[in-house]
Amino acid sequence: LEVRRERIDRNWRRGRAKAQPAVIIQDDWVRRVALSGDEVFVGTASSGIRRHVLGAVEARQVFRVQGSPSRMVPADHQAQADPETSITSMAWNGRYLCAGLAGGRLQVWNEEAWLILDRSVDTRPCYVCVHDDVLVAAAGDSVMCWDVKNLEDLPLCKIQASCRVHCLAPAFEDSIILGLADGSVELRQLRRLS
Repeated sequence: LEVRRERIDRNWRRGRAKAQPAVIIQDDWVRRVALSGDEVFVGTASSGIRRHVLGAVEARQVFRVQGSPSRMVPADHQAQADPETSITSMAWNGRYLCAGLAGGRLQVWNEEAWLILDRSVDTRPCYVCVHDDVLVAAAGDSVMCWDVKNLEDLPLCKIQASCRVHCLAPAFEDSIILGLADGSVELRQLRRLS
């Protein structure tokens, strides 16, 4: 595995990386992508998330979003508006697919593509990440986390960030990193989320 990674890295640096279509979506706008092994999850503006085997034309699964693709909401980018169903972020942990939507919704599906959580967390775009078994969602200046095994419960914790959250990602053990609207980046511990 290490030899393969070194070969790929060397090819990228020398401009010899192989480029080919991984997936082609012709009937919607692609908003987010995520790789997991030989699969790609494609988050769209209005039709949810499609799970493809790399290079396959047809989706293996479709994770349908709730909401109206014709209802426009404020967005955190230059166009300033998105369909409320537009995927702003997504995270797959091998068992659950979690997504944040432009309309402020948090949605989670199981591996059979059944929607198991549909929660409105704010009117601003919602961003998500999963760190181990903790789902973290941020919308506006609110940051919340849940145990992915107990999504029906209230959030494990909720804090207010100093301003709007624009992105988040897993970081070191038991921590996440937040990108904020004022240009700052903060590292937060999940245990205390402080």
